[in-house]
Formats: sequence, C-alpha cells, structure tokens
Amino acid sequence: MAQRIGTGSGVTVARPTTPGQRNWTKLVTLGLAASTAVATWCFLLGGYVAAYLPAVPGMLTMVAGGLIGILVIFLALVPISTRYGVESIMSIKPVLGQWGPWIVVGIAGFILIGWNSVLLIFMGRAAAEVLVTTGLAPDASRHGIMVVSALVGIAFIWWVLRKGPSRMTRIGFWIAAVVVVMAFWILFSLVANIGWEPIISAPALAPVETDHGNLAVGAEMLIAVSLSWWPYVGGITQNLSSTRKAMNPVLLGLCLPLSLISVIGLFAALVFPESGGDPTSYIIELSGPVIGIPILIFIICANISTVMIGVYSLSLGVRQATGLKKELPWKTVLAVSLVPVVFIVALVPNLLFDHISTVNAIVGLILAPICGVQIVDYFILRRQFVSVRAIYSTAHDSVYRFWGGLNWWAVLALALGFATSLSLLNPITYEYRAPFEFLTSSLPAAVVAGGFHWVFTKLIVQPAGKGGYAGLKELAVDHRSS
Repeated sequence: MAQRIGTGSGVTVARPTTPGQRNWTKLVTLGLAASTAVATWCFLLGGYVAAYLPAVPGMLTMVAGGLIGILVIFLALVPISTRYGVESIMSIKPVLGQWGPWIVVGIAGFILIGWNSVLLIFMGRAAAEVLVTTGLAPDASRHGIMVVSALVGIAFIWWVLRKGPSRMTRIGFWIAAVVVVMAFWILFSLVANIGWEPIISAPALAPVETDHGNLAVGAEMLIAVSLSWWPYVGGITQNLSSTRKAMNPVLLGLCLPLSLISVIGLFAALVFPESGGDPTSYIIELSGPVIGIPILIFIICANISTVMIGVYSLSLGVRQATGLKKELPWKTVLAVSLVPVVFIVALVPNLLFDHISTVNAIVGLILAPICGVQIVDYFILRRQFVSVRAIYSTAHDSVYRFWGGLNWWAVLALALGFATSLSLLNPITYEYRAPFEFLTSSLPAAVVAGGFHWVFTKLIVQPAGKGGYAGLKELAVDHRSS
C-alpha cells in the first residue's frame, strides 16, 4: 500500500493511510465531526424549514431527515474509508474509473466552495455586527466589514493549514464544544425572553397546501445538508482503524449538533420571521450586547473551524486526483482551493447567501445518486473488496480503467438518478411532483442510480470483463499484505 508522504512544507495525506497510521482516537474524530456539523448554515436551514412547518413537526422532521442523510453517507463512505484508508474523492474510482476522481473533484469543489463561501460570509456578518454594535464602525460600513473580515478569515485558514491538519485536529473539539454551549444559550434566551408557548404555537410562515408536502420539504432539506458532508466524511474517517470505531463519532458528532442548531434556527425564524433563523440579525436584540457580542464572536470561531475542514478536504481531493507523479506543493493546493472563495466573497456574496436553499437542493440532487451507486457497488457488487493499488494507479492496464478510463455505464446510472431528483423537485422554486410528498427527492434518486448501476454492471460491465469484478479477494490482497 502507498505511504503517507511529505510535501516539503509539512506533511499531509497524499496517499491512503496504512493500517498503522490509522491511529486517530474516537474523541478526535468526534471533535472534527462535531466541528463540521455545528456549521452556522444550519441556523439558516432551520429558518427555511420554518416556512413550511411549525415548531414541533419541524423539529421531528428535521431530526429524522438528518438521521436518514447521515446514514446514507455513512454507508457510502465509512466502510471503505476505514478499511482501506482512502478518502471521499478517491473512493469513487472503483465505481467511475480512473477519471472518476476528476469528476467528483469538480462536484465536491462546487459544494465545498459554496458552503465555505456561505460560512465565511456568515462570519463576516457576525464581525460586522460586533463592530457596529460596539460603536467601532458605522452602520453603513457593514458590507465592507463583512468582505474584509471574510478575506482575513481566508488568509488565517491558509496559514493554519499550510503545515497539514495537526492544528485543525487540536482545536476542532474545543471549538465544537463552545459552539454547542452557544447554541444552548441562544435556545435558553429564546425561551426565557419569548416563552415556549409563543414558539410552539407559532404557525409556519409560508406552507404549501398539503401536510405531506410540508413534511417532505422539511425532511429533504435536512437529508440534503447531511449529504453535503460527503466530501468531509472520508477525510475524517480514513484515520480510524475500523468502521465500528467510526460509528458513534460520525453519527453522534454529525447528527446531534446538526439537529440542535437547525431546531434553534427553526424556533428563531418562527418568532423573528425577518431573521430567517440567522442569529446575527437578532441575538443582540434578544440577549443584549453583553451576551450577544460573545455569541457573535463564537460564531466567527465556529465558521473558521468548519471552513478549515472543508478546505482541507477539498485540497486533499485536488491533490490526489491530480496524480501522484504530478503533485503540487501543499501550500499551492490550499491557495488554489481558496481562490474561488475569495472571488465569491469579494464580488457576489449576497447572490450566494440569499439562495442557500437552492444550493442545498442541488447538493442533494448531485450527491444522493453518487451515494446510491457507491453503496450498491461496494456492498453488493464488490462484496467489500477493492484494490488500493488499482485506486491509486494511473496505468493503462489498471482494473479500474474501464473504457478509456471511465465507466460510462455508471455515469449513465448517475444521470438517471439526477433526472429522477429533478423530476420530483425543482431546486430553484421548490415546486414538487408526486410522489415527492411521500418519498422526498434524494432517496428515490439514490435508489434509481444504485439500481441502474447494478443492472448495467451485471448485463454489460461484468460480461465485458471490465472493472475488476472478478477475483475480488485476490485483487484486495495488497491491502492485507501492506
């Protein structure tokens, strides 16, 4: 098995981790998972759910949707990552072929760049609120402060990660713990100042005609945001020695913070309809400057932590997908990953921030089919055996070469999954068609893509002798003997 290698400016993972290197503890993994899940975009998603559902149905629906989405990415990624030491981007190669990582680097890049930009804009808004509230800056300077603060955050993230992920692993758990405390304080402030009764009795802000439709939209939003962690999860869990060890850190670390923060966003949007769940717009009014300003500072820290994980995951994927013989210096890869975020933050921050629900729906549309084909391929077609050497090989005779380096039939299965999702839910208007109100759109998309991948593989790919579906144990022997 390939080893972890240095970059000259520090050490980072450029190849799969060996069994001896998978030494992260459950606590470290829990901290990174939690610091990912406490992303403050969850406040905003709770605000979007408030348009469709009141407090109690919304809370239950979001918890259920979050659990479903996390289960899907857990099955798609964690078993292969913990057993073979590969992260999310490279785990797709047995499915799509040698060019598969390039495809998903583009997909993961779109997702991570979008969410990283949202978080940095959120961070900049919190910084602007702090400076305006304390009288250190005029109200008219909010936009400029937001942009400058976000750009400073980008520079800080590059500085922290330039020598690898060690600093990130040390601070992740503590930042997550502080943000969870902050979230509980916001919840306490809402209850103390507003009361349970106004929150629980507040109607949904703009529901659709049917109860099933409202429930399905709420569930779909949380399924999609959970799926958005696909690029992160492989990078987090590849340093654990078993799937069992990853189960509690991933499920608890991702699901509990996600549910907590989304529910708080839901409650806040119901009683502060203009806020959309965004705490930067109401926390000073709710708690006063003495409490509100520290909370805004915590929001800044939380977003920095989550963006670090996102940038690290994207940079790792870019580095591996470029090929082992053409590696760029780690500092350069980090800079390349951050450049699009700089442009979005500086030039079109509101265009992205005001359409988070659309971004989230597109994430579900794209990642649900990918998870579907991965689950079917790994558990059913390959029976949990893959060749690590073939995953990292660029040779023309690699078993994952398929046809010209790409499994076109898996691509077609993905396309059918995408089409299924689009046929059920319009990601821009959120207009839906039956049977969305009973099935959502992400779950049928995953099932359709996985089902067609099984059919195409059995009828076409295996008979053609492509993809290494024969002699699976022999192909995987390199993993056990490394």
